[in-house]
Amino acid sequence: MSEDKFIETRTESPAWTLPAIIVLGLLAIGGLAFGWNASSKLDATQQSVAAQLKTTQQAVQQDVSSLKDRLAQDEKASTDLQGDLKVVTGKLKITQGQLKKAREEAAKTQ
Repeated sequence: MSEDKFIETRTESPAWTLPAIIVLGLLAIGGLAFGWNASSKLDATQQSVAAQLKTTQQAVQQDVSSLKDRLAQDEKASTDLQGDLKVVTGKLKITQGQLKKAREEAAKTQ
């Protein structure tokens, strides 16, 4: 029979391997915790910004509504005043030329 030689070699890992794996594991856990914390803060910030935006939009809508109401009131007042002016002008039955002549006469008498 033939002689088979078995060579058995054992290699041990260096002493620093286990502590390095532990440190890397702790760093990975720390990174996950940091990411989770940042994600939570981001969610809270997004909710806060969304609430502020909604409040601002409501305030702007109220302001626009108020401005529309005031514009409608002012347009009605303007229309009423134009109607009143037409009525007064019609009752006086005076033209621009007559008004200018009356002013000139008034200036001469002073």
